[in-house]
Amino acid sequence: ARDPNYVVSELLYKMINIRLKYPNKDLRDTDDLKKFTAASAELQFVNINDMSRKKIISFYLNAYNLMVLHAHAVLGCVEGTDFSSQKVSVKHEFQYKIAAYNYTLAEIEERLLNRILRTQFPKESDKARAPERRVHFALSLGCVSSPKIYIYKPETLDKELQQSAVEYLSDFASKHRVQMRQRAPEITLPKVFDWNKDDFGATKNDIVDYYASFLQPEELQKEFKEAAKESNLVLKYEKFDWKISHSKVCLECYRQPEDEVIEDPGASDGNNGNSGGQDDSFLVCTAILASGVVNGEVRI
Repeated sequence: ARDPNYVVSELLYKMINIRLKYPNKDLRDTDDLKKFTAASAELQFVNINDMSRKKIISFYLNAYNLMVLHAHAVLGCVEGTDFSSQKVSVKHEFQYKIAAYNYTLAEIEERLLNRILRTQFPKESDKARAPERRVHFALSLGCVSSPKIYIYKPETLDKELQQSAVEYLSDFASKHRVQMRQRAPEITLPKVFDWNKDDFGATKNDIVDYYASFLQPEELQKEFKEAAKESNLVLKYEKFDWKISHSKVCLECYRQPEDEVIEDPGASDGNNGNSGGQDDSFLVCTAILASGVVNGEVRI
């Protein structure tokens, strides 16, 4: 079996290029999607046991963003499609079979954020926070208000997560500066802070201080750091824009050169990239829609 992070990175790279090639085309009956869906079956055979923390995070981040883009294609979504009515079903019904287990987007989120385990700790405790909070700024639903999609590598994960957080939050803050309302600073935050309040701090001041820590340039960070000290701070959250925007979120999919993205560190078995030496045509399709599974296979 090939390296799991290579497999998922290669698939994400391919899907991003398909989406950018056909931004306004329904892909459901295309050869591109059929071939891609068959290729994605290789995820059944990867071995994700005993991977390091950075390898696990990189793998699940890339798998999550891949599943989102693949779901868009399976549902016939194009640039500008309103995704709001489909978001719940996609999160809980669209699945990939990875290493013999079926994963929904919601289950991948749980693997990354450990929400269930953290409920046993008091809200004020650091243990009540996500183990790696910056993943919130890397997980993307492919919409206008979503973070950009990048291909994450274990070797540079910390740097890349930091870059994603700085980029996403600084861009947002530059458009939503601190406002003074009746002598009280009013701050608008991205919707992800509303959806995941407990991950960013026990108080409004803690949350804004965490938000400000990523902001650039220094002048922008100082503005929000100062507001975070105020006891009468008012928090608001953006209205999330659910329109799909592949042209925005996929345009800069990788920070490293293309040859580094697609170089398989473990390819030495001479099987032309197929797991177990099998041809793609013999692989069971891994993308599953709850309403479209017949005898274990997908009907797209």
